[in-house]
Amino acid sequence: MALKAIPESPQIPPPKNGNLSEVGAWMATMGLAMFRILKDMAYRANRLLPKDGSETMTGPLPLLSQSSALPTPPLSQDGQLGFRDDTNALQVWHSGVWNTVGGGGGAPTDAEYIVGAVHAGLSAERVVTDTPTIAWDLGTVGQAKANIPAATDLSNNARVAVRKNTGGADVGKRRRLNLIEGSNVTLTVVDDAGSEEVDITIAAAGGSGNFGNIDINFGATPAEEATVAVTGQAAILATSHVEAWFMADTTVDNGIDEHREAAALCPLVVESVVAGTGFTIRAQPIAMLGIGTYKVHWSWG
Repeated sequence: MALKAIPESPQIPPPKNGNLSEVGAWMATMGLAMFRILKDMAYRANRLLPKDGSETMTGPLPLLSQSSALPTPPLSQDGQLGFRDDTNALQVWHSGVWNTVGGGGGAPTDAEYIVGAVHAGLSAERVVTDTPTIAWDLGTVGQAKANIPAATDLSNNARVAVRKNTGGADVGKRRRLNLIEGSNVTLTVVDDAGSEEVDITIAAAGGSGNFGNIDINFGATPAEEATVAVTGQAAILATSHVEAWFMADTTVDNGIDEHREAAALCPLVVESVVAGTGFTIRAQPIAMLGIGTYKVHWSWG
């Protein structure tokens, strides 16, 4: 492109002799003229500076580009554009900071983005916040990880619904279960921290010690009833179920036939159950009298 003369450029005659004062003045005048020429060329080429000599930039501003955070633009004037090659983000300088245009990728700035901190270029962002149960990890570019601390989570003792038998109605919802050892039942409870569980072992005895037999004596004279006390039952409860019956046994007074007749004609009643002690068996023949001893069997649970 051909260069055109600049009409307003001054015609500066050279000094007529080697006088130092005249040479200095001439050089100063030439420097000022060159400055005006350069300003004018910059304006005509890029429309950066006005011809009136003011220092305010007008017209389209140059685009800054680099692969890192953009520097403060010349004259720090709002409207300067910049492009970051490392993030592919177009930015504009406004109010002393670089702001990404369009909220990133051309998306609307009023969308409800989830962000790690408040951003000047957004208007409806949702800022992730740490809580006692959630910690946000923003250390990886492009990711926001929500971490739930195991210790905090497991310390929350939630209620558990308890029911009896599959398909049955819930008995209740509580934060603790109380396991009670019944008769002939032994519970072994172990906290297994590694598996995050509590192990419960239930050992049930087969009833050993909860049954036996004893002789009941009507006496040498026929009688309408007889009683006998069974003792030594340390584990028996006042609510335990106790049974008594005749079998085809023999005693010094009565044989198998007499025991068979007693099973048919002599009801046995269990009464006076005392926790930790035992109970009483009462025999009451129907339409007959009893005499001598009979063997009676019993059990409880």
